[in-house]
Amino acid sequence: MQSAVTHVLLNCPEIQSYVNLFVNTWGNEAIYTEFSKWLRNYVYDEYSGIQHLQLVKEVALGPESQVLTMNKYCVNGFKFQTEEVSRNKKTNNSGFYIQGDVDGTGQTVEYYGVIQEIIEVRYLGWPKKKIVLFQCEWFDPSHRGTKMDHQHNIIEVKHIRKYRSYDPFIIAQNVKQVYYASYSLRRDKVDWWVVIKSKHVEELKLKMSQMWHIKMML
Repeated sequence: MQSAVTHVLLNCPEIQSYVNLFVNTWGNEAIYTEFSKWLRNYVYDEYSGIQHLQLVKEVALGPESQVLTMNKYCVNGFKFQTEEVSRNKKTNNSGFYIQGDVDGTGQTVEYYGVIQEIIEVRYLGWPKKKIVLFQCEWFDPSHRGTKMDHQHNIIEVKHIRKYRSYDPFIIAQNVKQVYYASYSLRRDKVDWWVVIKSKHVEELKLKMSQMWHIKMML
């Protein structure tokens, strides 16, 4: 839960100035272990004389102790499910990807993974604030775990090679869906999956509408 709380804080624009202050004082290494506790103490220091936004006060207190867990969730035009629910189904909806940078270098990379859990975190205050997070298992984004065949426009992930990130969470609104297809007829590719990027519902509706329009013109 500590990691989930910190992930929400790091992705809240109103908290960014506090993140910068913490990093300048304590460094990046302590963010996931100390930042949420530091923020609460800093915001509620009655002797500091510093005024803070009401939103900052509410999120600094942390979320409610109980979270809502789900096995499926619809967002961005995609229907996501946990890996356990999707297992052995014809359509597996647990795959996803996000775009991010490499250790703050500005170099863009795509991170692929599967959803293990779906939780809704709720905060006190009014209006009620809640956010849905996916707890994930990530595949190694390096060349040893993710390959791009530019000639055939194929992306592959080595599903037995995991990325041991300290932060297993991602905000649901930030992800897009993928499917993973195995090489059933190639023994040399048994550890690799092909990544198939999904089209969200609105794109599919638009394509169906275009196809129907063409059909009516014929």
